[in-house]
Amino acid sequence: MMRTRPHTVGWMVQDNPVGIMVWLGEKYNEAADPAKQSLDEWKKRILTTVSLYYFSKCIMTSSLPYFENVRYQKFAEFAMLPKNRMTIHLAI
Repeated sequence: MMRTRPHTVGWMVQDNPVGIMVWLGEKYNEAADPAKQSLDEWKKRILTTVSLYYFSKCIMTSSLPYFENVRYQKFAEFAMLPKNRMTIHLAI
């Protein structure tokens, strides 16, 4: 949804800390090790992230890079263009 309609999510949760917590909490919990989800530290991390988004009012604009980036369907074509290839070595 952030890739196709970031403003839909943004306007729904921008002024609602509970909405931000539900939206981000789901993402955090999907990515987390189930054993870590019950830890107080994990809950503090989620609440800290929610607070940063809520007080800075940037939840909507933070999703714009997903929308403005190259679409998934065109990524292979984009990546194969010579101008988009890396020209430096990453490791020796």
